[in-house]
Amino acid sequence: MNKYTHNPLVVAIVSISIMVAFFLIFYKDLPPQVPLFFSLKEGDTQIGDLWMMIIFPVLTLLFLSFHELLSRTLFRDDMFIKTLLRYSSIVSSILFCLICIKIILLIS
Repeated sequence: MNKYTHNPLVVAIVSISIMVAFFLIFYKDLPPQVPLFFSLKEGDTQIGDLWMMIIFPVLTLLFLSFHELLSRTLFRDDMFIKTLLRYSSIVSSILFCLICIKIILLIS
């Protein structure tokens, strides 16, 4: 396997690039308000402004940073936890990217 596919930073950069590309491609077709908060009751509480789509790249970076911080400080010697954190960063980056793309494709 390629060493870049197991690097959370590379996966995060690629997923953020894909999110930004989809946003820019479909920007002219997007409404000013988008459904972002699916866990809230139906109606206006689920709606957020278009600029709030920045939450997905930000969350990707926050998860990556938090997992990297945990890996380097608390779990320096535990390879299992470090590997688990690495793969959870990769999975979260991919999931945030897919959620962002799905929302953009549904509303455009």
